[in-house]
Order: sequence, then C-alpha cells, then structure tokens
Amino acid sequence: MTTSSGRPLLGPAILARWRNLRLRVRVAIALILAGICAAAGFLAFRSGAETWPPRRVIIGSGPARPLAFSPDGAVLVTHDAVGLSGWDPVSGTMIGRWEGLSERRGSRGVFRGEFTPDGRSFFVLSRSANAPSSPMGVHTIDPETGRGLVSISLDQSGWIGHAISRDGSSLRVVTIGPQDTRVADVHLQTGQKIAIRPVTIPSVGFPNAVSPDGRYLALAQAQAQGGAKPGISSDVLVWDLDLDRQAFRIAGTAKVSGLGFSPDGKTLAVGREARGFDLLDLSTGGPIATYTPHPTDYDALSFAFSPDGSTIVSTGQWIRTGWGVGSAKRLIAGHLRDPSWLPPADLAVLNVRTGRVLGHIPAEGRVTFSPDGKTLATAHPEGKIRLRDIPPP
Repeated sequence: MTTSSGRPLLGPAILARWRNLRLRVRVAIALILAGICAAAGFLAFRSGAETWPPRRVIIGSGPARPLAFSPDGAVLVTHDAVGLSGWDPVSGTMIGRWEGLSERRGSRGVFRGEFTPDGRSFFVLSRSANAPSSPMGVHTIDPETGRGLVSISLDQSGWIGHAISRDGSSLRVVTIGPQDTRVADVHLQTGQKIAIRPVTIPSVGFPNAVSPDGRYLALAQAQAQGGAKPGISSDVLVWDLDLDRQAFRIAGTAKVSGLGFSPDGKTLAVGREARGFDLLDLSTGGPIATYTPHPTDYDALSFAFSPDGSTIVSTGQWIRTGWGVGSAKRLIAGHLRDPSWLPPADLAVLNVRTGRVLGHIPAEGRVTFSPDGKTLATAHPEGKIRLRDIPPP
C-alpha cells in the first residue's frame, strides 16, 4: 500500500522491516521491551514503598500533620481531626491532647503552629474549617495545661508567611486579601495588635516565602519588559517589608516553582521548573550551588531547612508535562492500579554544603525538624506521621 505520492505507508513499511529481521534479533528486541515494561511496572508499584525506614510511626485520629517540636525536642505537636496532640518523639506515645481547635467540631482549621523560643507557649494560625474565606486567627496555648491563652483575629484570610521575634513576644503575619497585601504585628502575650498596615508590593502569587526575621518577602515575578521569556515568572523579587520597597531582584531563565529561606536568612532556595533548585547568596544575589535531586518530571515546590541550616528537604511534585520516572509510574499504574492514581510527592533530603542526597521519602504535606536537626517528622497520605533519623553528612 502506498500514499497518494507513491510512498509506502509507515505502518506496513515498519512491519515489513520487522518481518525481515532475523528471529534472534526479534526475540532480543521483544525481551528488551518486556524488560522495560516490567521495570516501569515495578517502579509504579514501588512508588509508595519505604526506602528509608522510619524510626517511629505516630498514628493519630485520622489524617495527621506534624506542626513543631518543642525547643528541647521532648515534645512533637501534631494536628488531626480531633485537635492538637503532644507526643513523645522517642517512644511515640501521646503525652496529651488539646481539643480546643477541632476540625471535626467545625471550629478552626489549623494550618501552622510553633512554640515560642522559651517553650512556654504554643501558637497556631488557623481559620474556620467551614468558611476558608473567613479571617484567620492567631491563638496561643499553654503547653502544660492545653488551656487557651490569647486569641487574635486578623483582617484577611490569605496567609503568605509569618515570623516570630527572637524573644518570642511578638509575631509578624503577612496576609493577602481581595484588595491588598498586609503586614500584621501582634503581641502574643497580650493579644494586642501592634500594627496592621498595607504594603505596596506588586501582585503576590505562588510561590513566595517570608524570611525568618520577617523583614523580607521573596516572590516569583515575570521578567521585565524585553526579557528572554516575557510573562514567565522566572525572576525573584525580594521586598523589604519594613521599608515597603524593593530590596533587589534576581533574574532567572526558568520558571520559579518554589522558594524558601535558610534559618539565618542569608540563603534563598529557588526551585526551577523541572530543573531542581538553586541556592542563592542573598548578600550578592549570586548562585551558591544548583542541585537536581528529583526526577526530571518533578518540580521542587517547597523547602524546609534544619535549624542549623546544614540539611534541606526539597518537596518535589510530579507535573503532567515532560517525561521521566513519575510519568512512567503514572502510565503503568493507570492501566494496572487506578486511572486516577498520581505519583506521590518526592521528599529529597540533602546536605546543603555538598549536595549529597541523604534519602528520598514518598510523602505529602508538612515536614518539620527537631531542634538539633537529627530527626525529621513527615506526614503521609494514609494519615500517619513518620519520624526518621537524619544520617550523618
């Protein structure tokens, strides 16, 4: 059979060539293809396997998320459908439960929580679980008794980031609403609103990050007019929230997928679309290193540093474009497991100085380090929290 131009059709031509091959060659090609399919299937079904066994598993009431360790590392606070719980990270036993912020009762949906530096109080950022557009609130709790101390209602529902003062007396929360972006400074002990003011920053979207001292906001911005890729958010804008002006701008060539500050605020992790992430020196804006711990079809969306800044967790999420390990898993699992199944997030744990990958964890949601940086708590799709020891660099 031929086309109108007299050329043979592609399908029959390939079939004819296949038939002309020797039997040994055809068998070899078939075995190679079968091996590739088997390997892809194995990867698909191993996608949720534990390649880095946890030291301890904590099982809460329904889906649970780790919020924070106490400053001495003796307590891990988690949040589940019942409320907040304190756990002994060594034995995995529950120490106590604070039921004042329960999603099941339709009161408040907690999305962030931390201890003050002295460990005497614990604060959470939350908003109504039944009305996500309602203003968020800041609530402080006595860790010893679970009794609520102070509740502060903020004016907007959109959370961008927060930072606690070094002495733990005040909290800065950066919020976004329909009209503007605001900085709210509140006193955690008295509940007094020290100041709430708008900032004139350009439109804020994802990704973004607030520095640990609360002074700077980093966000992805489209290239300036005349750039190589106009309209693509490849630049990083760093905004001074105290002075309400641009501090500096870092140009890039690939779309920004995630941002995160180091604990000392001197380094910025910048995720690049399907290209891993860069570490930038904020004193110069220059690159420190580039790491690619995820498969090529994953984007680095968020980052968490250990308290001393020596270890970083990069959370990679599978994207629908491109081809790589995640896409192979998705293709096979779509036929063998469940058409709606998606590859899990890939948590890559790296040594910041050398870039050596210490391990990969299939997980999702929030992660948190112990104060000494030796233990990592991660949330998982089935609702359990796993504690892992960070291996030496």
